[in-house]
Amino acid sequence: MAEVVGVDLLEYEGKLAPHTTFHKVEDAYTHKTIRLLEKHHEPFDIIIDDGSHDPKDQEFFLKHYDKLLAPGGMLICEDIYGADFFKRMCDEGIAYGFDGWANLGQHHQKTDHHNERILIRESSVGATSWSRYDDPSSVGATSRSRYDDPSSVGATSRSRCQTDNRDQEVAPTEENITPPKFRFHLLGIAYGTTRKDFSACAFVQKTRKGSNMLHKLGHEVYHYGHENSDLNCTEHITVIDDFVLQKTYGTTDHNGAPDGYTVDDLAFTTFDINTERELRKRIQPGDFILASFPHKKIYQNIADLPVHFVEWGIGYPHTYAAYRVYESNGWMHFHRGVEHATDIKSYNEPDWCCAVIPNYFDPDEFEYRTDKEDYLLFLGRVDRCKGIEIALETSKQTGIPLVIAGQNFLGDELYQMMHRDVEYVGVVGSDDRRELLSKAMAVICPSMYLEPFLGVHIEAGFCGTPIITTNWGAPVEYCKHGITGYRCHSGEQFLWAVENIDRIDPQACLNWTTHNFSMDRISLSYHEYFQTLHRNINGYFWDRNANRTHLNWLRTDMTEPDIAASLLEVQSCRSG
Repeated sequence: MAEVVGVDLLEYEGKLAPHTTFHKVEDAYTHKTIRLLEKHHEPFDIIIDDGSHDPKDQEFFLKHYDKLLAPGGMLICEDIYGADFFKRMCDEGIAYGFDGWANLGQHHQKTDHHNERILIRESSVGATSWSRYDDPSSVGATSRSRYDDPSSVGATSRSRCQTDNRDQEVAPTEENITPPKFRFHLLGIAYGTTRKDFSACAFVQKTRKGSNMLHKLGHEVYHYGHENSDLNCTEHITVIDDFVLQKTYGTTDHNGAPDGYTVDDLAFTTFDINTERELRKRIQPGDFILASFPHKKIYQNIADLPVHFVEWGIGYPHTYAAYRVYESNGWMHFHRGVEHATDIKSYNEPDWCCAVIPNYFDPDEFEYRTDKEDYLLFLGRVDRCKGIEIALETSKQTGIPLVIAGQNFLGDELYQMMHRDVEYVGVVGSDDRRELLSKAMAVICPSMYLEPFLGVHIEAGFCGTPIITTNWGAPVEYCKHGITGYRCHSGEQFLWAVENIDRIDPQACLNWTTHNFSMDRISLSYHEYFQTLHRNINGYFWDRNANRTHLNWLRTDMTEPDIAASLLEVQSCRSG
């Protein structure tokens, strides 16, 4: 006979029927209540939300109560009052539903207060034969994880295999808790060729270097991108070519984001369609898909596959996947503040599947120099938000020449602002970029907005070139004030920083960046993140890691020998 469980804010006053349980809770839309139900009940076949009908509560229900579902189970959320919320849940692939309100007619919409919109979310567990519960040794997804329940401390590390025999248990081994190799599907950027000389787009370079980095660790990496891509990977899959770029943008002669591109244009649409088709040919249970800002449609279209979709380098304002890696703590907490602005309680709920890992660079692509020339360098997007006016005025008042390199978003207005000691050299390739960075007396990057990362100030460090920036955004974390450059808070401070830039030791700049932002160093952080993410989402939150020897992934003082030794340890484990 079926068990019926009720949850309410008020005490139940009637007589409970057999096989019926009731829980009085303070708030049904909290993880505390979810843990309560998970502790006292087997997974549910159907869970119905007919509570507050507040969209924020309904969203919590749809996003989090699936942890309690049995294979093939479903969440049913009744009376969705907001049409925009209903559409967003469907568009984001979180749920699907029926909008009966639209069929009531105007008269009944005004007189009938009973809403007819219903949203449904089906369990990802058991919906496909690829579920982890069908193969305990696989790394497939599960919607129930013991790490959600603090009361599981000290509990057995054996995971319940939810087949027809509910009492059967499978003891995990270290290999299925943390498999020796992961499979990564790395999505390129539609407008760009994933190669070294496409240097003006940070997302293209992150893809190229990231593939090289993960492949070097011994993982399988499948890259989806332009036919002329050049990178290290297990397999490159062509999903776009010059013909499509020419048809979309009128040219293929660029190494940065083309003017006027949108994620709905022909190039991106072609990329999305071809990538989805090729992914479906190659996906195996538990694979990771590494994506970026333009890949939301792919994320929605492959929601039926048992994969882990990770936005693995967030330096943009709008996110969509559950698993996220931000490029700075400031940016992560900004996102968290925006997302939870109407739900103060959720600030106290840490997200174990998100992390901060800075961007990474290949030291061999830069030239370290101690003899500098007499010019300041502004390298990046030429726009007001990047502080171009501050750079121009600082150059003017100190009399130090300024070289500007990057995509010009100001047009003729830039030339009107320039004075005689300013030279604009346009978008530069990797060789010219390296030379400009290494010879400059300082790189000035006075961004006016909350920079997610600001890669140019790290690139400067590999060249031994100090930076002059603002005390705002990611530089607060990544510019060592007085050691690798200066963070300024007024025009007077910018002038002082330029006139005292010789106090900064080029070797200190190189040491800081090499020890914290090289591909080898950051690969260790990604290695730890994916291991931990795999354990968390598969219910191994408390299971000891027999291979752990340190927690170096958050250190900022690792030397090159430390990094080399840790990297060798990881590679030997992967190859073994």
